[in-house]
Amino acid sequence: MGFAASGIGGTAMSVIPFWKMCGAGNDFVVLDGREDIGIAGADIARRLCARRISVGADGLLIVHAEGDERLRVEYYNADGSRAAFCGNGARCVVRFAFDRRILAVSEQQWFGVRFPGAECEGSVRGGECAVRMEQPVISSDREDLPGRLVIAGVPHLVVQEDDGERRDLQAIRDALFGEEMNITAMRKLGRGLLAVRTLERGSGETLACGSAALAAAACLDSAERTSRCEVHPPSGIPLFVEFDESNHRATLCGEARLVYRGEVRS
Repeated sequence: MGFAASGIGGTAMSVIPFWKMCGAGNDFVVLDGREDIGIAGADIARRLCARRISVGADGLLIVHAEGDERLRVEYYNADGSRAAFCGNGARCVVRFAFDRRILAVSEQQWFGVRFPGAECEGSVRGGECAVRMEQPVISSDREDLPGRLVIAGVPHLVVQEDDGERRDLQAIRDALFGEEMNITAMRKLGRGLLAVRTLERGSGETLACGSAALAAAACLDSAERTSRCEVHPPSGIPLFVEFDESNHRATLCGEARLVYRGEVRS
């Protein structure tokens, strides 16, 4: 399998168009599920998400339409493993579906987005893309864990860092004896203002993680939260988390954009 950016010459028996997208530093290869892909998603993920020798991405998203106002998404980590949910991936899917007119929706209109392990709603807000879902659930404290276990579509072990401190996320994961969870370090910068970094399952330490932003913001108590918490990942591109306590919903929003279009040759 090879690849070529749009406009570069050459022919192939089978060509699959893709979008390279970025959500606050999380990058993805996105495929339109209406196309006849004909190749296993895990195989595409491993080949195209490899950095330096291919397109390079944190994961692969395959987008399918379910009616006029709902999407179904297959998500694969860079190593080809399946994942239940991805917050920034969901926001990129929202931009992808809106720009390609996959659904009959308008700006500011909410529509359904279904991942294997979580359902959310998405909308385009001008330059931002947002997804809203059930608020993250903080699991009962476990004495054997060095932080708080939070389910935000996927599990995150959230550990706190103080000023000048940098926890070894890989060492924390290794000490869990193979438990399948993301490791997120959060540092409080002020009321409603956080810095986070995440070691993601199947992708390594990433420049941003949407579910990590949700999980970290959920760890703030009511006095520490604002109506729109600002979360800074290593990319420096902020994400924003809003909580609706009356409906027990959380909204994740921020930048999601097209980097370029290309073609997969199989």
